[in-house]
Amino acid sequence: MLAITKYSYEAKTSLGGVTGHSPHTRVLRNVALIQRQRIGLAIAVAGLFAIAALTLTPNSGVQQPSPSLCLVCGSYGGTDVLLNILLFIPFGFGLRLWGVSARRVFVVACATSLAIELLQIQIVVGRDASFGDLVSNSLGGWIGIALAGCWRACLLPPPRLARRLMYVGTAIWLIVLAGSAWAARPSPTRLSYWGHWASLSGPGPLFTGKVISASVGHAPLPWAPIANSGVLRRRLLSGEPLRATVLQGAPIDGLAPIARITDIRRTEIIMLGQQGRDLVFRMRTHASDLRLRDPAVRIEHIFPDSAADARAAGASFDTLRIAGGYVRGAYKVWAIGPKLNVSRELRLGPGLGWSFLLPFSYASGRVTLLLTALWLGGLLLPVGFWGARAAAEYEPRIAGSTTERSREHAPRIALIGTLAMAILAGLGLVPLIFREPPVHWSAWLASAAGAAAGWGLGWTSRAAVQPRRMETTAVATDWSGESRG
Repeated sequence: MLAITKYSYEAKTSLGGVTGHSPHTRVLRNVALIQRQRIGLAIAVAGLFAIAALTLTPNSGVQQPSPSLCLVCGSYGGTDVLLNILLFIPFGFGLRLWGVSARRVFVVACATSLAIELLQIQIVVGRDASFGDLVSNSLGGWIGIALAGCWRACLLPPPRLARRLMYVGTAIWLIVLAGSAWAARPSPTRLSYWGHWASLSGPGPLFTGKVISASVGHAPLPWAPIANSGVLRRRLLSGEPLRATVLQGAPIDGLAPIARITDIRRTEIIMLGQQGRDLVFRMRTHASDLRLRDPAVRIEHIFPDSAADARAAGASFDTLRIAGGYVRGAYKVWAIGPKLNVSRELRLGPGLGWSFLLPFSYASGRVTLLLTALWLGGLLLPVGFWGARAAAEYEPRIAGSTTERSREHAPRIALIGTLAMAILAGLGLVPLIFREPPVHWSAWLASAAGAAAGWGLGWTSRAAVQPRRMETTAVATDWSGESRG
């Protein structure tokens, strides 16, 4: 068992404004402390279960990798680092809130991470253990400790602090959207390229159909080194798609490449593949420069339901023509076959940041707009919350003339205007700067809804906390006898 170390925050920041030294005040403070410790314990336990579920589940389909001393490992090392940090934040936050000292929480987080890495090396199959995981997990625990010391300042900040937090949140919103717009743009390497058709053997899932032809635009794609790779790179960026004509194969577990191009370092440049019954297309983007995941786009249920259906299609020589490329600011994939002519596209834009951080391979489909809307609205929720808290500084104090009331409301209108300008800059100006198509109307609606929901929550919390503090102060004064004549 962990020894609980008693500690206290400042009364005004940790216990809802319960101040004073009267017996009743001490009772309220102890009740608040017990409630906080219970919540902290629940968060820590939930965080530990999440850590165990996400790191100690065997992956039998993958060959056991060797331990590594790298800090940012593999093609998606940046994504792994960010997710490892996020994974340990609730654990460190909960332990600190429970009452464990900061030093012991950090030691427990480091020890937990070390135990996980050792288990991944010796017992858990198919898991990648590295020194970078240990460092990023420990950093996440430390961030959780820091958040436990300032959580009330973030959730119930006074007006001036809330205004600063709103401005910081607005800046982060714009940085995230601009970074997402840049990261989603195609970024083929400048090395020599190599063409690949579906392999008949090798690691990973294999395409069970047959590739009849492959090309970039109308130029055949060789199954060999490609001459004039610089010219091919410019053609891909100008919108010429990767094409293939195939006889369909059976459903596949995992992602099996059908036609793709890599460079001499085996870095994937562009790929058409099959995942289950779906057709998947992806292209290297600037996200790969940061070792994040490249966005991908899919068409669902293109390939046969079963191996028998695939054999029947092959016997009748029913070919499927597929293509994918970067076309007019979007990643687009097509499929044309018997009784089939369908396409999907993924527009580049500032709302794709969520796709870089997924812990698994995901190709965008019909729910992409929903995920983008949730991402944008969620980013603006705390900004709107802090804006409403900041507006409390400009509460009308005395009923006066219409001019005086207008002057009182002017700063509040300015805060709302700041939110509106942030949405306009993020969703309107950023795509113009990066020469991307206009964002979907759902992105505007979700951003406005997220800011409005945050404002409503902030306004409600401001209205709820003030009466509670007034009541607590009155009761505490009565217990101390100062209010008696």
